[in-house]
Amino acid sequence: MTNYQGCKCPVCQKLFTEHDDIVICPECGAPYHRECWKKHGECVFADRHGPDFEFQHPDKGPRPLEPTNAKIAVDSTELSCSACGAKNPNTNIFCESCGAPLHGMSTTPPASLKNPTVPPTNPEQAELFAMAGISPEQEIDGITVRDWSTYLGRSAPYYMMIFHRMEQTKHKIFPSFCGFLFGPLFLLYRKVWSWGILSAAASLLCSIPQLLLIILASNNPSAQPAEFLITAQQICSILNIGLQFVLMLFSFYLIRMDGAKKIRQIKKQSQAPDDFHKMLAAKAAPSWVGIGIMIVALFLLSFALMPLFGPYLPDVLLGPLSLF
Repeated sequence: MTNYQGCKCPVCQKLFTEHDDIVICPECGAPYHRECWKKHGECVFADRHGPDFEFQHPDKGPRPLEPTNAKIAVDSTELSCSACGAKNPNTNIFCESCGAPLHGMSTTPPASLKNPTVPPTNPEQAELFAMAGISPEQEIDGITVRDWSTYLGRSAPYYMMIFHRMEQTKHKIFPSFCGFLFGPLFLLYRKVWSWGILSAAASLLCSIPQLLLIILASNNPSAQPAEFLITAQQICSILNIGLQFVLMLFSFYLIRMDGAKKIRQIKKQSQAPDDFHKMLAAKAAPSWVGIGIMIVALFLLSFALMPLFGPYLPDVLLGPLSLF
């Protein structure tokens, strides 16, 4: 059996290990992970199949066998990588810049090469996109991955892989631990203002019964709270936990829908492509402004409520304190 250790799967770009389930293209002998072969549906070198080509180990280099003069003339040209736009010799199988396959994929130059007003894709992002099977010119919600990347910022590859998965599965649910732990703060950080403010308001409303119990205990520790207040506090605690789970499941969907809406609005407002990308970069997420505003608002609210608390507040919050 041929040893394919040291070779990369042409689809996922991961090195083969001795435990991988490998299938071989019957035309050229290129190795693939079985799942990658099923996912791609055909050999990435399909456009080069013929009697003068076979896949060889990277130590030898995959290249045509006994090339004709016509083939040499073609090989002397350059190919533009469809993932990052870098120029490569036509004999290359993979892009020297990002590692994406050069054959079996569209060789149309990316928009950044055809239109200088379109910002180029970051090479690191392009490599991550290529590994995930995402092209910068691919559209999600009618918006190219390149424009999404400008809007989402440095974390674009992470979000685009999630949006791509949601697009494939047609699901709105994708778990977010940031959404569960930080809730409204996470949405405000990603500039989802409407849902961030709404969820913050809902969380504050759910805390009212607990706040009333603290005020009552801080003014009269021996007072017995009304039964309806205790019941309301228990119900609101359950609702608050439910809100956390909702934000955990739907935060990415809310970010995606809000981002798509804003990108379309910016595109309508811009008069030219260069204006569009400048405006998109200027309004790109994330932002700490929303988190700062919420922290200041909570501080001011706490300051305004302080007169309602009685002299026993430290004992209510911290328990009886003793220095000796």
